[in-house]
This record gives sequence, C-alpha cells and structure tokens, in this order.
Amino acid sequence: MVLIFWQPDAPQETCEEILADYQTLAEECGGREAGIRFFHVSPNIDNRKGEGLVELAVYDDAESFQAFRTHPAHVAIANKLSQVAD
Repeated sequence: MVLIFWQPDAPQETCEEILADYQTLAEECGGREAGIRFFHVSPNIDNRKGEGLVELAVYDDAESFQAFRTHPAHVAIANKLSQVAD
C-alpha cells in the first residue's frame, strides 16, 4: 500500500489527471502477464493528514514489482507526482 499526499497548492485539475492516468497504469505496465495480480488506486477517504491517493497492489514476486517500478509508464506518472505530491 502506498499513500500519496497532494501538496497544498497542487492544482485540482492536475490531481484529477494523475488519478485518471493511474486507472490504466497496471495494464500499461503489462497487467497480469507481467505479474501484477491486483492494482487499485483511488482517492484516500481518510483526509486527516491531507488529501491524496491510496494505491493498493499485489505482485507475483519482487521481480514483477521491480519491472513495474522501472516501466516507462510508471516512471512517467512518478515524475508527474513528484511535482504535486509528497
């Protein structure tokens, strides 16, 4: 599980765009054939520490996880997140 918190000045439009991009990320990174067994991202409903997203994912093994982390689609979304999230 990963918790992503938006920076206070993050534009709402950018946050919505990133969430939309996240919805297809697992498939873009190979899906089940690449060892991604479960992948879900949604707005975090517990906003006590700030607004953001929660990512839940299950991989076949460490190699599948590392392949996901280095996939160009994941790198691209991580770069976008680095501009508006902590």
